[in-house]
Amino acid sequence: MGLMALSPQELELIMKSGSETERRYAKAILPIRRCGNRLLCTILLMNVLVNSAISILMGDLTSGVIAFVAASTGIVLFGEIVPQSVCIKKVGAMEIADKSVQDVMTPIEDVFMLSSNAVLNKKNVTEILKRGYTRIPIYEDGDRNCITTLLFVQDLALLDPEDNFTVQTVCKYYNHTLRFVTAETSLHTMLEEFKEGEYHLAVIMDDEENAIGIITLEDIVEEILQSEIIDESDTIIDNRYRQKRARKISRVDAGVDTEFKTMSESAITVIAHWLRSNFPVFQEQFLEVRALVQLIKNNLHQVDFSRENVLEHRHKHHKLNLYTDGVVSRRFILILEGSAMVEFAELKMKFQQR
Repeated sequence: MGLMALSPQELELIMKSGSETERRYAKAILPIRRCGNRLLCTILLMNVLVNSAISILMGDLTSGVIAFVAASTGIVLFGEIVPQSVCIKKVGAMEIADKSVQDVMTPIEDVFMLSSNAVLNKKNVTEILKRGYTRIPIYEDGDRNCITTLLFVQDLALLDPEDNFTVQTVCKYYNHTLRFVTAETSLHTMLEEFKEGEYHLAVIMDDEENAIGIITLEDIVEEILQSEIIDESDTIIDNRYRQKRARKISRVDAGVDTEFKTMSESAITVIAHWLRSNFPVFQEQFLEVRALVQLIKNNLHQVDFSRENVLEHRHKHHKLNLYTDGVVSRRFILILEGSAMVEFAELKMKFQQR
């Protein structure tokens, strides 16, 4: 009956995101599980056949009450009680006493963290709020293993981004409790601590005192319910099988502001004049000046070409190809202020445009 415990959908999920051993077992079980009715009928028929065979065999070996008692004892004891005691499946709330925090934790590489030196200006506060987390671990000295405190998003409620306070300053003022636990700590013990209400997040350390993950009250509740609680801030919807959440990247996430309206009227006028002077399609006989100006105003977007993860101090630049060698482009760049360097690597030539 153990083959019937998992549905075909669960087996397919394990085949895609489970460990190598789990994938191999799931691949072998899935064809049998898809024929669930035949499997169940076969098990029931074999059960009846074995019970009947035991009764007949005991009847041949002995007779009367002894055969009845021996057959019944053998069937009930070895066919029902012992297998169910050995193969009992504990799930949900019954299972948390046998599991450790390491089984349901969020690995440290998937945790959104902040450097204590990060400045809580308007840009960074917006990034924090966009992530959607209520408790954020804080690390020092650029070492993500050196977690020292927590920042609650509610701490930012009365904060003026213009003051440019650092994360360290805010955290020292509130001084939230940060709990460190070992990887062997049981879920039941962790749940009892969370129920006291002093904290709902703990950092999990290995034997070498390195941070390997975090656990929250939500993780334990998900384990009890045997279901993932997916909110708007989750990027991974299964901590065990590492299944990532499919989500759309908004234009804001991509570094584009769809309501960028800070360009001056004089700059827009310069762009309109340049377009009319260089492209006949924008001249007055085809397009009125007011219509051209309005067209420019309605298509202003801000793109940050040098965007990096300032909050976590990882400094990973995301390269954006403006032009690709040998590929025709329908776009051009007009520099209103500043300069640009164009480099042709194969020709070893550089041109600077101001």
